[in-house]
Amino acid sequence: MKIVIVGSGGMVGQGVLLASLAAKDVTDIILLVRKPPAGEHDPRIRYVVNGDLLAFDAADPLFSDVDACFFCAGISSSGVSEAKYRQITYDMTLRVAAQLKAHSPQMKFVYVSGAGADSSGKSSQMWARVRGEVENALLALFPGNAAIFRPAFILPTPEVQSRTPAYRLLYTVIAPLMRLISATTGKRFLSITDIGNAMLNITRFGVDKTILAKPDIVACADRRR
Repeated sequence: MKIVIVGSGGMVGQGVLLASLAAKDVTDIILLVRKPPAGEHDPRIRYVVNGDLLAFDAADPLFSDVDACFFCAGISSSGVSEAKYRQITYDMTLRVAAQLKAHSPQMKFVYVSGAGADSSGKSSQMWARVRGEVENALLALFPGNAAIFRPAFILPTPEVQSRTPAYRLLYTVIAPLMRLISATTGKRFLSITDIGNAMLNITRFGVDKTILAKPDIVACADRRR
């Protein structure tokens, strides 16, 4: 499989990248990044440096025959104007999606939205309406080939940390408690590894459900032929 990951520097994106690296059938991993990290990397990874995804162009032959794009990028709506939030959340996502589809029309597109996103456009919360608009646009752009993830709390792995200080503090406090609850009760919390494995299974087996909440993501992550 040849995949593109957008947002691999964030907590969810890091988890998706780790799941992809662990998958033997993933042959090519293209990361859209602002700048490539230093150090040694898996030979399957190709970095494409782009400082402005609003102007992203997928004309490079590297973007031909892509099997899937895993879109994990996004910003918090806190303290951000609706115009700015829409530009980054809607305009940027659709620019990347349209460009990739033009060169790989049969690809799958998996988008990490959020629990509470509103595709009806009636929510009083700005972020929920904008996320819902993105979802609707992607489902129209990729009929039968788009999947929307609406996770709530996501359990990080020990080696992955959020870049947002407030989130890091929250996860430092909550994650150990969630792991303890999981160990003592058998209750499974959604992890970033689950999200990555679910994305890979959608690429392998196709889209059975277009909007996936936590139970759907877990079921998809556990799917076998």
